[in-house]
Amino acid sequence: MFKRLMLYENVKSSLEQLTILLILITSIQLGFGQTFTLIPTDIIGVNYSSVNWVDYDNDGDLDIFITGSTDSWHGPGVTKIYQNNNGIFNEVSVGLNIGIWESSTEWGDYDNDVALDILFTGKAGSSFLWGIYHNDNGNFSFGGRLPNILYGSASWGDYDNDGDLDILLAGWDVSNSEPNTYITKIYCNDNGNFNDISAGLTGVKYAGVAWGDYDNDGDLDIIISGSSNTSPYGDITLIYRNDNGNFTNINAGLRGGPQKLDNSLGVNSGLI
Repeated sequence: MFKRLMLYENVKSSLEQLTILLILITSIQLGFGQTFTLIPTDIIGVNYSSVNWVDYDNDGDLDIFITGSTDSWHGPGVTKIYQNNNGIFNEVSVGLNIGIWESSTEWGDYDNDVALDILFTGKAGSSFLWGIYHNDNGNFSFGGRLPNILYGSASWGDYDNDGDLDILLAGWDVSNSEPNTYITKIYCNDNGNFNDISAGLTGVKYAGVAWGDYDNDGDLDIIISGSSNTSPYGDITLIYRNDNGNFTNINAGLRGGPQKLDNSLGVNSGLI
């Protein structure tokens, strides 16, 4: 039985708070006899977080990318990369200057320069945002953003099969003058410029989004989950079929469920 693949443990006393990040918290004996062993690290402990394995420097091994809050309740946020050097993970300074928490993160090469870039949503100080960090040979620069998103999720996917990665984004648009504006949008990648295609998707907060070709017709469909304040109301899970770039709700009859816990923690990679 698989348990959590990655988690942190907070140990508090009157004198100090010791936060230890553990990779593979327990040894798990699989049915075919393979054993996993706990690896202690010096990686910072965080909550309201997101974490990814990624070979950001193209050296052939997986590094660790982590965002989250270093406080037991809210902020300040951190955004860090730990480089893998023969199994030892060392923090590196690569230009990730915006510390975020309540975060969702995903890697993809949106500009086809053979270096993985970062797509993220989260909270930075008192601001809510989403954006892109562009990877230039292992150094990152902030590539801008569109709406300010809270309780969001974002994912790369080439919905129009033109060879570059587009963006699926959902969450609470706190930059909108209208209160409680929830969105789910597709932004088409046009030579690195991202434009809303007005796909007509139901907006959600406490969002989870993913691409996948469920009907094997060669283009990426969408599944979204979260809390909606338009029809259909409440906690929802919807599948939209992609027909040559037009998206239709297939009314799959999936049961909607509360997403508030997992997605406010930025869990978007199936690790928990």
